[in-house]
Amino acid sequence: MILQPDQVVGGMSTGSVLTYTLIAGVFAQQLDVRTELGDTLWSGAIATRYLQPIGIVGMYAAELMGHWAFAFATFSLPLSLAAPLLGVDARPASPAHAVAFILSLGLE
Repeated sequence: MILQPDQVVGGMSTGSVLTYTLIAGVFAQQLDVRTELGDTLWSGAIATRYLQPIGIVGMYAAELMGHWAFAFATFSLPLSLAAPLLGVDARPASPAHAVAFILSLGLE
């Protein structure tokens, strides 16, 4: 084990490291923005995308949101619900920290 249960390394406790790891895992899909644009350009399928009756930006945004929603429902939400059972407390330290976290997610 790298960190002991009540050990502090580099100014971070074991609980803080677990919380940061949990949050990184929960929001990994949402923070790593990847669209199918590169693949469709490479394969030439972009031509058929322009023939569809929806804007190209809206189409890629909808696909991205669909991937995010699926990942959120199948991974992020269950992991968030299981975290307290695993001994990880992901609650913000204060309401100000919660607001700053939400703002930082919006700016990402």
